[in-house]
Amino acid sequence: MEQLILPRPPILGGYYDINKSFLLDEKFFFVFGSNLKGIHGAGAAKVAAKCFGAQFGVGEGYTGRSYAIPTKIDPKTPRRLNDVKESIKRFVSATDIATLGDPEVDHRFFFVTAIGCGLAGFDHEEIAPLFRGAVNCWFPETWKPFLGDYPGLYEGVTPKTE
Repeated sequence: MEQLILPRPPILGGYYDINKSFLLDEKFFFVFGSNLKGIHGAGAAKVAAKCFGAQFGVGEGYTGRSYAIPTKIDPKTPRRLNDVKESIKRFVSATDIATLGDPEVDHRFFFVTAIGCGLAGFDHEEIAPLFRGAVNCWFPETWKPFLGDYPGLYEGVTPKTE
């Protein structure tokens, strides 16, 4: 029996200006730093709960149109960097799976916030390199020195105009 090999869609990515607002189309998932308890009360986690369907009580993984990466144990206690690294590895694997042709997850794109670099207190140079290998992601432009160039830009990312 011949094995079916699914073609990979183009691996796209890019950077965005954190000082601008964006409208994201329905294929985008908002990726944010959370805590293991899933208390999404501040920062990007609050945005994820309010606008992208992040569920309270879910501290890691998909809910709604969001993906939580825990950088804290609870709202006040940061996790160890090695533990955060393992969660980011799971996310990077999820981005690869999202491009392999499953109709449930096909063609997902990920709008990644500066995870862990705000309330959790990590530095960009500690966190950004951990995302190497992630596909179909848009990262903060402050991470470009740590990740390098990504080819292309998806038209679903457009500056919000008012």
